[in-house]
Amino acid sequence: MICEKCGRIIDDDSRFCQYCGYDLYSRIEEEYEEDDLYVQTESSKFKTIALWVLVLGAILLAVFYNNGTDSEENWDYEEEEVENVNYDVLFTPISSQAQISNSMSGGYLTTSGNHVYYIDNSGNIVQGDLDLQNSFILVSGDCSYLTVYNDLLIYCDENHYVYSFNLTNGLNQEIIDSASYYLMVNDHYLYYQNDPDQESIYRYDFNTQESEKLNDEQSYNICVYDQVLYYSTTTGLYCMDLTSNEVQQIIDEEIYTFTILDDSIIYLKADDLYIYSYDLTTNSSECLVDIEVYEYVIDGNTLIFEASSSYNYNICLLDLETGDAYQYSIPGEHLAINANYVYYSDGTDVNLLNLETGDTMVLSCNISGQLL
Repeated sequence: MICEKCGRIIDDDSRFCQYCGYDLYSRIEEEYEEDDLYVQTESSKFKTIALWVLVLGAILLAVFYNNGTDSEENWDYEEEEVENVNYDVLFTPISSQAQISNSMSGGYLTTSGNHVYYIDNSGNIVQGDLDLQNSFILVSGDCSYLTVYNDLLIYCDENHYVYSFNLTNGLNQEIIDSASYYLMVNDHYLYYQNDPDQESIYRYDFNTQESEKLNDEQSYNICVYDQVLYYSTTTGLYCMDLTSNEVQQIIDEEIYTFTILDDSIIYLKADDLYIYSYDLTTNSSECLVDIEVYEYVIDGNTLIFEASSSYNYNICLLDLETGDAYQYSIPGEHLAINANYVYYSDGTDVNLLNLETGDTMVLSCNISGQLL
């Protein structure tokens, strides 16, 4: 059968989904209770006992499955159980490091002033208070690369044209009329990859409202830090001094994505999909996570990543200071981070994970502005 919550294929005799923990019989039992049709006869008592026997068997099967499929035994973690319950949410203004990391991951969540902005599973931009009350759809459509400059909300539409939404007067206007990727705001500039122009890097000046070309090669994963432009190509990772325009190669192997962390670069290497740290002072690399990773985000010493299929695509945490690692028993993609909260998609809904308690909640709202 197929789990109604996460959509994965599971055993026909399962009561709980082995991937997300959803109670497959809860809806059926609720319908019986609402219609007053359930009567506890001797036959139904036998069925209840048999059902719990099946549940116990499913749990034992899930334990055996999880222990038997972790083929990469050198990755050590503690598993954190999670529950789908509501809890008090209070975002904080996003740190510059988290903003950079979220932008590198696709720009699914940001904050500005007393509001949080995120992209729902339909691609709409949702605005809410920092406690997620009074949430409503601000911009409809298939949006991406969400970021903020002063009172402007910057994003790409379904064609990857760049728009700015004025949070003061509500004016929504197109500022770049060509397909653009890897949006990154720094100072009064918007850096982006201009897809039609051989995927070169441009920057848009918010003051003059003009764009200029910065390089002439296929470039990806743009990041700006301390007046240095970092970007990747198929041959490695490069940096450009924005004062002298001097370009230097830092890493001479292809990387999938990266972000800047103080004096180091955290990157996902393309050939093995492991996470590495490159020390900019010693020019040396070390492996941080030696299992396949599909994406990650960082805030402070907290590194959150989506593990490979060997770990059921579960969300994992690595403390960069202590080296402690944890695996949460929920699959997730399209990650973003804000302090103790992680935004993720399970393929059906966008959700929020509390890293301290392990609780999760579904993020959804209607057009009238009420959190559902």
